[in-house]
Amino acid sequence: MLASVSRRSLQLGRNAPRFNIARQASTNASNHTAYEEALKLIQIDKNERLNMLQRLEKEIGRVAKSATPAQIKALDALKFDLQVKSELNEPQVQKNFKLGQIDMAKPVYRYMLQKQFEKAPKRKLMERLTQMNVIPDVLAPGLEPTVEVAVKLNQSQVEPGVYLKPEQCIERPEIEVINFHPESRLYTLMLVDPDSPDVSNQTYQQYCHWLLSNVSLSAVSPSVNGGDSLLDYIPPHPQKGTKYHRYTLIAYEQPNEGQDKVDIKVEGRDHFDAKKLADAHGLKPAGATFFRQEWDDSVSKIYSEVLKQNEPVYGKPPKEKRYIQRTVLIRKAYQQRLSHTIATDDLIHKVDFRVGKIVQVEQHPEATHLFIEQVDLNTDPTEAMSNPRTIVSGLAPYMPMKSLLNRHVIVVSNLKPSKFRGVLSQGMLLAASSADEKSVELLSPPDNCVIGERVSLDGIDWQGQTDPVLKPKQKVFEQVATFLKTDKNGIASYKGIPLKTSGGPIVCGLADAQIS
Repeated sequence: MLASVSRRSLQLGRNAPRFNIARQASTNASNHTAYEEALKLIQIDKNERLNMLQRLEKEIGRVAKSATPAQIKALDALKFDLQVKSELNEPQVQKNFKLGQIDMAKPVYRYMLQKQFEKAPKRKLMERLTQMNVIPDVLAPGLEPTVEVAVKLNQSQVEPGVYLKPEQCIERPEIEVINFHPESRLYTLMLVDPDSPDVSNQTYQQYCHWLLSNVSLSAVSPSVNGGDSLLDYIPPHPQKGTKYHRYTLIAYEQPNEGQDKVDIKVEGRDHFDAKKLADAHGLKPAGATFFRQEWDDSVSKIYSEVLKQNEPVYGKPPKEKRYIQRTVLIRKAYQQRLSHTIATDDLIHKVDFRVGKIVQVEQHPEATHLFIEQVDLNTDPTEAMSNPRTIVSGLAPYMPMKSLLNRHVIVVSNLKPSKFRGVLSQGMLLAASSADEKSVELLSPPDNCVIGERVSLDGIDWQGQTDPVLKPKQKVFEQVATFLKTDKNGIASYKGIPLKTSGGPIVCGLADAQIS
């Protein structure tokens, strides 16, 4: 009996499109507008699916006691499919979704939001987790997020991998685990820093800032409240003298599809091991996110007022002597280069590289991975091009915003202006990236160079005039960029010839790296 019911149920789903086709063929559209006709077809399709859904629910009720869990799960999946498709094409549903008026109690909205998450945010999350080595440092390879972990500040969701100021997280941010299951499931959440100093072993360790278990969540109740607090929230506090810290928030689904409680015991925050704890208690990583922080003055306040501890200082401050030695080595390598030649018709002659200075920088209002810089090129503003120039860059995941202010940079100044999320960008900042694209650093001209001067090639005279605006279809800069690299000493070059200014060579902290 059960097998025949299942077959009949599946056949109902398969036959649905045929019903629509038959109805479409019999409809007389001559007396209606196209929109009215479409609404009529949508309503016919909805009614047919609702009729099938009603019959399926009766069959599920009949076989509920005799069916296996796997069979019930298959029938529930078919039920969900009919619920979604009965409303998916309704104009009001589509409008509500676009306006953010989403009722997660309804299957159709859960389905649409899940598809939206899988289309872009999930892919970007995995890219950032991999690029920044959160996988495998904190999470094991093979993670397949099924929920979206959201950190919210001022009602806005924090994009994975961006820099936050320590003072923004003194109080625990609002946390949501956006999930797509109607029933309540139990989760364990933890906030871990894998970059905490381990002085005794001269390395880094995981430090747990927050640990919460048995948190009940569902599609209609995604906010993290309640649960068993195992380690109270301690605000992130990147130590002075250390590199940036990757604060990683993980949501684990508890055993038996989130129906079983767990009894977790931890000895402390130091030398934490997220993977080991998850394996020991059968926790399945369902989603994660992370943000980065660097030390600033507010960390001292966290140590004194929140932690009630003396603030440690790690590492040694850079000595001027070392900087001078590095500069001497760079100049020596620069002087020892072999002479090269560049053809008079080489495309490099068309590209206008200029020295600029960033005089203002802000976060892009529509994209947390973008910065908007105002760059002084020491030129007179025109109707076509302002000064300072507005330049949009994708540097937010790689460096804090404050590190850019008043910095000398190299600008590709004759690119055709283009919009990035609604903001017109009038050039591009040159930067080098590592082979694995995990590190990006801006090119640095000498401090004594002249703002606005054109960058030159060592021993090469520029031929003719640069194009006022490079034509995008000719892909001039893209072809030139193929040969822009840093050498083993970090000197920027084109086809092996150093890029220089009146103050000397242009350098970068990344050696043997591609420039773009």
